[in-house]
Amino acid sequence: MDCLHSCSPDIIKKWTGRFSSDGEKQLILKRSNENISLSNMEMFDAENTGLAWKSPPMPIEKLQPVDLDGDGILEVMLIQNLYSSIDEETGKRIYIYSLNGGLKAYGEAGALSRPLLDAIFITDPVSRKPLLIGLHTSDSFLVRDKNKDGRIVMSYQWNGFGFSGVP
Repeated sequence: MDCLHSCSPDIIKKWTGRFSSDGEKQLILKRSNENISLSNMEMFDAENTGLAWKSPPMPIEKLQPVDLDGDGILEVMLIQNLYSSIDEETGKRIYIYSLNGGLKAYGEAGALSRPLLDAIFITDPVSRKPLLIGLHTSDSFLVRDKNKDGRIVMSYQWNGFGFSGVP
């Protein structure tokens, strides 16, 4: 549990890194002026000389860049407040996107077993790979009880398209 101490990130809205194969970029998260629950991602070249790409408005609660496959190009984790027909609720869902050549779905966290409150990637101290730490409600998708108190912290590793739980 010592690795959980690294779960106190700065709240930032601008990131610089390799989000595509054509060099370093800046990624900026901007709230929509028309609808406060929506945001856009905007990408600029590293010198910020002009807009290279802009996402459609999306219900983004949180964004975190992460290199899931170790290729040196950052993917982004978005926590989005979306409806799912699986649990028939609007809730926080994790989606992974590649920005290499535009916004492309890279995977999702469909294997998370409990309703999500928040999540963050940290570096696993043993494998040195990204480890997703999820803060969940104490009920589950199988047995919903929104009145149940408590929180559960779980960890997950990327398995190529989604996440698998790890002890």
